[in-house]
Amino acid sequence: MTSKLGDWHDLKQCKHIIVASSSGYSPDCTNHLLELSKMSALPDFPKEVGKIISFFSQDGAKQICLINIHKAEKSFKNIEIIRSLIHKIGGNEPLGFCFVVENTETILDLSIAVALSSYKIGLFKKDQKTDHRVHTICGEKLNEAILARAENIAICMKFAMELVDLPPNVKTPDYAKNWVKNECEKRGLPCEVVSDEDLTNKGFGAITAVGQASKYGSHLMKISYFGKSSTTNIDLVLIGKGVTFDTGGISLKDHTNMHYMKSDLGGAAAVLGALFLTNDLGISANVTVIVPFVENAIDANSCRPGDVITGYGGQTIEIIDTDAEGRLILSDALAYAVKDIKGETIIDLATLTGNVVSALGYSAAGLFSNNEELSQKLKESGEATGERCWPMPMWEEYAEMMQSDIADIKNFHGRPIVGAITAAKFLEFFVNEHPKWAHLDIAGVAFGDNAIAKSKLATGFGVRLLVDYIEKNIA
Repeated sequence: MTSKLGDWHDLKQCKHIIVASSSGYSPDCTNHLLELSKMSALPDFPKEVGKIISFFSQDGAKQICLINIHKAEKSFKNIEIIRSLIHKIGGNEPLGFCFVVENTETILDLSIAVALSSYKIGLFKKDQKTDHRVHTICGEKLNEAILARAENIAICMKFAMELVDLPPNVKTPDYAKNWVKNECEKRGLPCEVVSDEDLTNKGFGAITAVGQASKYGSHLMKISYFGKSSTTNIDLVLIGKGVTFDTGGISLKDHTNMHYMKSDLGGAAAVLGALFLTNDLGISANVTVIVPFVENAIDANSCRPGDVITGYGGQTIEIIDTDAEGRLILSDALAYAVKDIKGETIIDLATLTGNVVSALGYSAAGLFSNNEELSQKLKESGEATGERCWPMPMWEEYAEMMQSDIADIKNFHGRPIVGAITAAKFLEFFVNEHPKWAHLDIAGVAFGDNAIAKSKLATGFGVRLLVDYIEKNIA
């Protein structure tokens, strides 16, 4: 699928045309649509936001869809509406888009939706359908720069989405490591990997404990992007949870939705996508990404509830629940970031708890931070991109629930309440009083129901949020 800028003349070749507008028809739009449809009058433009009206040209040769996107910049759902509309139209015929919109941010959102429509879901179907449609986009405010940015964003979001959606027998920790290395090589990004015995020798006891039952390797990846002339100062460290499949270990998950546990590396996918987009846009910032890739399998070598392990920073952890594995691998990554990388700001993303879904549903990520200014700026970037996050309390009484009698801390408090907050307090313990840290629990927003497939799919959540934060606060 290709995208290009075009004018109304180009739309004559399109069998399907989508007109997205925040204010109805423009004079040019009316004239051209009348010409294309061979009608004497057009139907009233839909008045409701998100409402779609579809009609065929007088000779039945063209389908024209009208969509009201008023204030679409405040609603990420409109991107999904466009994707759903494209999916429903289907076919290989050229598909045209016209944006009658004054707000360039909305045009960007819609352009991203158009570019995302080429994301392939049926990668493993015997009969693959090739999409040959050309997306001809016209609009007064649209220019090559907006389209190029939209395509860059979509490419990195699709990378993140595919990493999450791949089946776990393909997407092993070894596969994920090699795939990411290849992406880094394409972009010339320096990439360091610590694996298996070296993890043990270097003291990454939490990562080793989670992955020790898997027949695949465990890996800690560090990737750096230097957008500034100096490489001595790291502005931002991004950390993502990279559990390629999560059985829950001995604390076995319920079987009902376990097939969706291939999505437990949504945090890793988000920070990697954000790093690649930062590189592709040439943003002036120094960013390092840390991703531990493990599989939380179950066999005779599994770590047990009651085990005590020693993490990278030397702190001991009592394992209460082996299904609270994401925070374990993040604890090693956080300790490593604080001790060895010394970034000015640290942000971690993880599909960490079901409790955050109970608190916020599927509309926002949980935002936990020890820095009010950082929290506010992330919230603002969430509103700007539609990838919303909501600040949650981090009071000290929650930390008391994570105290262990036998070790420095335990990985689960054992109660059916405040699970997202206590998980964040566990992570904060390993931040070691770093003054500028935030944790995003994206369990409810990284993977979910959608209008273009029968099963849950990755959303690419976090890529736009993080890059917006970088551009506005670091570059």
